[in-house]
Amino acid sequence: MNLYAYVGNDPVNATDPDGMSRIREMRRRRHERAVKKLERQLRKEMGSDASKYDFVTELSVSVSVKGVPVRRNIDLAVIPKDREHLSDARFYEVKGRATKS
Repeated sequence: MNLYAYVGNDPVNATDPDGMSRIREMRRRRHERAVKKLERQLRKEMGSDASKYDFVTELSVSVSVKGVPVRRNIDLAVIPKDREHLSDARFYEVKGRATKS
């Protein structure tokens, strides 16, 4: 067991008061890889139709539900370039979402 992994094996020059910064960074990277993998998968499934869409990552959406403002973080949005067909837009959230600190 590596007791200094949380500071990158450099306990003298690195600090981590709450002991969580390395863990958050690992989660963030893992989450980014999962979103990229999902995007590659979708592009492959869509084939030549993928060029008709914009792929947008890290989208924050605010809506009102029964007068109550609700904010959602969307990991990946697939939006038609032809804005007349916005009903075809698809939104994805990757499980195990990393929290921003």
